[in-house]
Amino acid sequence: MKLINLIIFSMVLVGLIGGLAGGILYYTSANEIIEDEASDNLLAISQSKAEHVETFLTDLKIFVEVAATHSELSEEELKKLINITPNIRSLYVINSEGKTIKSSEGTSCEIDFSKNKIFIEGMKETILANNYFCKTINQNIMVIATPHARGILLAKINSGELEKIVKDRTGLGETGEVLIAIKDGDELQFNFKRLFEEDALDNEVESALPMKQALFGNELLFNNTLDYRGKAVMAASQYIAVADIGLVTKVDREEVIGVYENLLILNSLVIGVIILFISAIVGFFISNSILKSIKNLTQNVDLITKGKLDVQLEKSNIEEIQNLTESLNRILASLKLAILRSGAKKEDFALGEAVKLKDEFEDKYKRLFETSNDAIMVLDNGKFVDCNPATLKIFNIKSIEEFTKLTPADLSPKKQPDGNDSAKQAQKMIGLALKKGTNKFNWVHKRTTGENFNAEVLLTKFETNGKTFVQASVRELPKLIPKK
Repeated sequence: MKLINLIIFSMVLVGLIGGLAGGILYYTSANEIIEDEASDNLLAISQSKAEHVETFLTDLKIFVEVAATHSELSEEELKKLINITPNIRSLYVINSEGKTIKSSEGTSCEIDFSKNKIFIEGMKETILANNYFCKTINQNIMVIATPHARGILLAKINSGELEKIVKDRTGLGETGEVLIAIKDGDELQFNFKRLFEEDALDNEVESALPMKQALFGNELLFNNTLDYRGKAVMAASQYIAVADIGLVTKVDREEVIGVYENLLILNSLVIGVIILFISAIVGFFISNSILKSIKNLTQNVDLITKGKLDVQLEKSNIEEIQNLTESLNRILASLKLAILRSGAKKEDFALGEAVKLKDEFEDKYKRLFETSNDAIMVLDNGKFVDCNPATLKIFNIKSIEEFTKLTPADLSPKKQPDGNDSAKQAQKMIGLALKKGTNKFNWVHKRTTGENFNAEVLLTKFETNGKTFVQASVRELPKLIPKK
């Protein structure tokens, strides 16, 4: 592998690892920041909703307590109080025996309150109950009960305004939702119909963890939990002490994080590609700088081998190459000193002549190889790796690439005239050439057209760059014409 390719590959590999690590780090950090911002926003909305609900209920509680200070409340007065605040559905005056004696509706919702928990507790202090069952509307409603001179004053809360507060989804996007619930025994009872109730699982197994925590009085954030639909959501829990209810603000995680996650992944990939590109460019310039010094050194050494001993090796900014340059300069100085002491000329060292003879030999061999009428081919481990034009012509082959796909057995009949298998016999002949250095024999070859012909084959072993090859020279023998 070339040095430039090795350096660039190394830099690209480092860039790839760095880009991957950088992309993951960017994605993780940015995702955490987005989650924190979304959580903070959700918590702020949740706190605002809880404060709004608490203020709404506290104001009603105070209103009922003030109304209860009037010792005598006629039905007309109760109706006037209802008109003051539409957030109260109706008012009832209940005596100490639990009987309804006055009502803003003119009729009672329940005649006997004596055994009702709300009545019993309302005689002692102001209470706000969430699960009072009203027969006239056949559903649970919120009521406020407070001590009165005649017994208690009971107010049924109009949940319409409270529902407006809860159903307001400002800042919560398309999937945002506010839920309020009470604990009824071991089960949760939601005050209003949930927005996505129709999308709930058939066999509903809701996590309900945020709401349970809210009713425990814990104000917490949940970055990844399941709602009643089984979907991943971000949620914030709040506890409203005045009514002993839990409030949860939630939004689908996909809506909050999903779009950003795709953008983060894209940005991470872009960062990775940029780091990779920069690494490749840096690798190219570094390798180019190193190669420039090596190239100059190689050219100067080549001039020295040609007998030009007066060459001055250039300095390099790269310490290792400069050390090599200094070593070569010392060798060159010693060689010059030896020439001066011996009184010989530098040409006598035959450096230039040797190079010249080598070049002439290689040129001569190349011309002989290409112009020979005999087929000349080179084998490596019994496989063809090169051939001259005559080979292609004799065996009727279109190109060297096509030729190197063949073996000696492919260019021979299945058996030789003596009955020996051509493939095995060819390997034997090559083995003898490698052992003795040369091997000359007669052989029957076959063209790609299927035609057989007699040939004289000379196999010669040779080595180059520390590797052993076999050169095969094939001379086609003339056909014998039978005498008449």
